[in-house]
Amino acid sequence: MDTPDDNLKRAPAARKRFRRATAIAAGVVTLAAILWSGLWWFGARALEGAVADALIAGRAQGEEIAVEKVTVGGFPVALTVTVDALTWTARLPAGPLTVAVPRLAATATPLAPRRFRLAAPAPFTVAGGEAFSIVGRLAAGALTLGAVGSAGRIGLDALRLTRPDAPPVTVRGLTAAWSPAGDGDGAGERRITLVANGLEGLGTAPDRTAETAAEIRVFGRLSGPLAGANAVDWAEWRDAGGVFETDEIAIAWADLRVSGSGGWTLDKALRPAGAGTFEVAGLPALIDRWAAAGHLPARHAAIARLAVGALAGGAKGRVKVPVSLQAGQLWIGPFAVADLPALAW
Repeated sequence: MDTPDDNLKRAPAARKRFRRATAIAAGVVTLAAILWSGLWWFGARALEGAVADALIAGRAQGEEIAVEKVTVGGFPVALTVTVDALTWTARLPAGPLTVAVPRLAATATPLAPRRFRLAAPAPFTVAGGEAFSIVGRLAAGALTLGAVGSAGRIGLDALRLTRPDAPPVTVRGLTAAWSPAGDGDGAGERRITLVANGLEGLGTAPDRTAETAAEIRVFGRLSGPLAGANAVDWAEWRDAGGVFETDEIAIAWADLRVSGSGGWTLDKALRPAGAGTFEVAGLPALIDRWAAAGHLPARHAAIARLAVGALAGGAKGRVKVPVSLQAGQLWIGPFAVADLPALAW
């Protein structure tokens, strides 16, 4: 049985063990803090280097890129790269294309430095000289940099397209997502998803006083190597067998319902080309709507009505329509119904 003297003798030993354990714990915490700070610092320098490399690469391709300031912050729990007054300009044959973002922030963590959350608190603008202007806001964004390509998802809202010779077009929300196909069917393949909802400004039918919002969904796969976005890059993509295979294209607008699929590429003049098959309901009403709004000349509207009538064969409901883009024209079955606008690369 322990005596009071025995307890007194053991007390200094217990205090010594406690002090030792406390010192070890403090050392571990200090070491972890040093390691974490080093990891954060390494990640911050890597991000600064990546931004600098991206600016250099863009300028090497003839793009004009200007930024007011680039900062890295977020210590200790995150890595945030903030770019202020970002302006990107590409000189195209039809005129300059300029994208301006007052502030863009990309946030990652030191443990996952290739996964970013994107934020832009102020509206951005896209201007095509005097031809058009787009204003919108980044609602949400995510980007992952991988060994076989990037993956990401961008959500935009409150988009407004204005042109000097046409009424404005607005889009309530636009979502774009992309990722490597990852199924081994082909190198460089990317899955693409585009969803636009609340489109307004596409024209009204004669008996309507209010615009009807439209929704468009596109799901597909882009194959072929694509290094950039200028004419040379797209020509090389086409020559290498590049194609955009759409598994689904769906359009809903007033009484119109369209769904289909196809394969699309570019012709020698870098115009859209390809073919697909669509099921359509409400096409005559759409032709009337576009003709009434002035988007479709009377001659083209008459040809389109004739083409739809021939393809329908008197059938009601959904009609299967072969659609092709060739020689700069839109074809519905054997009828050329409209000229395609030239693309300014």
